[in-house]
Amino acid sequence: MKKILIAFALLSAVTLAEAQMTFRYGIKGGLNLATYDSDADDAQCRLGQWGVLCRFEFGSFAVQPELFYARQGVRSLERNVIPELEDSWITESDYKLMLLSDNVQLPIMVKYYLPIEKIKGFNIQAGPQFSQRFDYKISSPSEKGYLGGSVLGGVMSKRAFAQDMNQFTVMANMGIGFDSESGIGVDVRCSMGITPVFKGDITNPHTGEKFAYNSNSHDRVWSISFTYLF
Repeated sequence: MKKILIAFALLSAVTLAEAQMTFRYGIKGGLNLATYDSDADDAQCRLGQWGVLCRFEFGSFAVQPELFYARQGVRSLERNVIPELEDSWITESDYKLMLLSDNVQLPIMVKYYLPIEKIKGFNIQAGPQFSQRFDYKISSPSEKGYLGGSVLGGVMSKRAFAQDMNQFTVMANMGIGFDSESGIGVDVRCSMGITPVFKGDITNPHTGEKFAYNSNSHDRVWSISFTYLF
């Protein structure tokens, strides 16, 4: 098995060395539809994915590193946090809690261009993505008094985010795309978090008390982005 792997690696290296490489660079921007895998029904669409990319093309394959700023988030419902209000006039929308984050992301995608003449440029793609969270925001009716007794409404803060969220995360990307010869392209991807969103249970910054809130959650992001290569 080891000899087969070594032979395959050598064959791949020779193939890439003999292939004519084309280098291009450009810009990208798009939309994120983000949530956590534990809150699959609470996706939050955020306009905010823009940055730069470059592409190394080797025949039917391409390696595409990217560096961009991305906004992600989740809309969580707190319906059962205050049971005595469950049947009151307060609607479900009054219970939403927005957990938002800004990120710098570095995906490294490998693209394979399908040999289809009628839609030349259509590709499938996959690769890892490395992300650094650098800002956290919370927005909730809790802050306006609707959920004064809410555990999350009273505890969560920017400090709690910084303390309890993993700031560096790794994700796995896969998707499809189309790259035209003119340089205009579109990619549709699904990104699944490998690193959990939270380090563990949430910590009350005032008392030190811990309580569970999606402590095993992972980022889940659907995105559509448009690219232009020079």
